[in-house]
Amino acid sequence: MNLKDSTADDFKTLVQAARPTLFSATSRPELITSLVFANLMSERLWSASRQIAGSSSASPSGKRPAEMLARIHKFVNGRFYHARPLEFARIYGLHEREYIADAADLEANDYAMGILARGFEQRMGKVSWAPMLLEFLKMGLFPEYVYPTVDVILAHRPLLRDLPGKPLGMTSCADECILIASLALALRCCNLDDIIFLGSPFHYSLFLFPEGGDGFWFNAKREFFEGGSWKALHGGGSGGNAKQAFEERMLIFDRVITPRGHAVFPLKKSTLSRVEVHALLEKMNRFLGMELEVDPDVQEKEEVRLRGPLPSIEGCTSGEEFSRRVREWIDVTRGPSDAACLYTFRHIDVPDPSVYVSAALNGYKSLLRSAEVSNLDDAVSMVSQIPGRESIFGGSSRVALPDEVLLFDTANGNERMLLLYALLMHSPAFPRSDKDAFSIGQASHSWSIRCLNREFVGADL
Repeated sequence: MNLKDSTADDFKTLVQAARPTLFSATSRPELITSLVFANLMSERLWSASRQIAGSSSASPSGKRPAEMLARIHKFVNGRFYHARPLEFARIYGLHEREYIADAADLEANDYAMGILARGFEQRMGKVSWAPMLLEFLKMGLFPEYVYPTVDVILAHRPLLRDLPGKPLGMTSCADECILIASLALALRCCNLDDIIFLGSPFHYSLFLFPEGGDGFWFNAKREFFEGGSWKALHGGGSGGNAKQAFEERMLIFDRVITPRGHAVFPLKKSTLSRVEVHALLEKMNRFLGMELEVDPDVQEKEEVRLRGPLPSIEGCTSGEEFSRRVREWIDVTRGPSDAACLYTFRHIDVPDPSVYVSAALNGYKSLLRSAEVSNLDDAVSMVSQIPGRESIFGGSSRVALPDEVLLFDTANGNERMLLLYALLMHSPAFPRSDKDAFSIGQASHSWSIRCLNREFVGADL
């Protein structure tokens, strides 16, 4: 069953939602919100929130938002490893302009690479890897920044066991902002309408404006500011000092993203109304003590006026409960973009599971490994050698993609089918006529593959 009124562009959105990256989020900023919703559907997010609260209850009753947000900052800053760009390349591979065929994706790629180049040019002499990344960008390459859910972030823990402090997972600045926003919602420090992501493909930060307060600013996981601590940093009262302190942290920003929509200022594109954009800028300007230098005269889309309410977070205490609320919300809105968070969460029970098949073909590691496949038995052998038999997500209700299977060395039956399919489709050993005949069936939550007059199910591998 396909989503009501879905189009080819809707399908592409869902494929990118299943595997959000720095580059896909450049053209589809709503994927940032999709990740927040997917995190709130995860029991591991709620478990982490209870750990931060210091009790078996996720309720932060009796604690001011500032105190709880400071706890969140301490937890994320102290327990997660902020990886360098080349470490992302080692784990996730490279994003390569050469292989982009879609015109819209190519335009978004060039826009993002332009911003990244400006950022690293400004970092020359300050970070050792800036010259190498600029050379990468000149060749149309960049480390692949996959934006994962909290579950995949935590799955990195065994890979990081040799690092000091034994971090719980590996993150980028965008991951940290998304994780902090998700925890703040779970711990009732704010509502969905209180969240503003400010940033660009180069760097993201997070503002929270709970009702009745002056607001808070997270410079990813590095720094956490209340209004008072921010004023103390730049001396207070001086717009020039505030501007310098801000620009030291945010070299480039081109967008605001909220659960209700987003605006990309240089492109003058927005899914928020002009009134909403001005209100967001005013909140941040007031907190920062300066004027953000952007042109707020964005061109809002027609559907802005048709947007409905957001899913309710009030009183929610578990991932299962939030999942139910999201599904009820989607049933009312019927929007393919609203359903994207289900695919970001990777739930197997979605309207169109073929999205995961398409997303499975976008991985870098599986593409490289397919070069070792010269016949069907090679691919079968490679999949059979994956030692773990369970998904990184635990139960069978969610789906890891092939690159995650190869990275974490574990897979359930459906994930083995996706990996086998990706290896076969990427392998240069098979002619297009054979590949066109390969099929993957997705009946009753148990997947199978037909290829070269043979059929496989997960138990076979």
